[in-house]
Amino acid sequence: MAFGDKNNYGKKTASSSANTFGQKFYNIDSKVDPSMLTVNFFGQLVEIKFNPALPVNKRKEGESSYDLDSESRMFLPRHLIRALIFGFDKFIDPILKGTSKSENTEVSVNTTKGAILTIGTGKKYNCNPYVKLELINTDTWQLEYSILHEFTDNAVVLNREEGKIDSGEEVVFENKIYEFIDTLRQAEMALSFGMAHSVKEAMNYNMNYIKEALGKFLETQGISTGTSTSKRPKRTINTPVAEQADINADEIAAELEK
Repeated sequence: MAFGDKNNYGKKTASSSANTFGQKFYNIDSKVDPSMLTVNFFGQLVEIKFNPALPVNKRKEGESSYDLDSESRMFLPRHLIRALIFGFDKFIDPILKGTSKSENTEVSVNTTKGAILTIGTGKKYNCNPYVKLELINTDTWQLEYSILHEFTDNAVVLNREEGKIDSGEEVVFENKIYEFIDTLRQAEMALSFGMAHSVKEAMNYNMNYIKEALGKFLETQGISTGTSTSKRPKRTINTPVAEQADINADEIAAELEK
């Protein structure tokens, strides 16, 4: 489990893991802590990354308003994702929907390295719902750094007048923290690898057929896949380079159709 802070702790090294960029959230007009929040996927972890806003006089359009050279991050394994979802559903969501007056307005998870990720209703800071990252010095137990992302609202406009942008009634239907939680829910399910297995099983017959057909074709061309102690097969070419140039796409297609 890794985490990073404003000094870019925990940079991940290149590996064979699958990495996927996820959703970004912006709140440049936040009165609490303007920042950009990004949810990415690294192997079997979810990355929660924060970039603070630049000083007002240096802001431009879109992501240019945020300091992309200064980032704070925390990597969540599946069990911490489940914990956050549980805490949100049991304590935060009922308060946001007005069905609970509980004083439990924050839920947190933490790592042994002093990183704490918190989801809150907004009551503590008199703002919208938020996600907050805190980094604690595990020697002194003092707070070293914190950053908070306040989620903006999603809204629709009713009865807008044709050709007029600022007309009609704007109705807020939810806060974007629900988009954030939806992303965590999908990640938690995906990291069980149940769906991945079902896809592999469904494709298994066709993949084996393709491998067998390709293997037969390579044999006809004098190309051996060889053997190796590594996880990936080591391929060796037994025919002269000049002969390989005669192989064309039509021959490959015809062989695969046999």
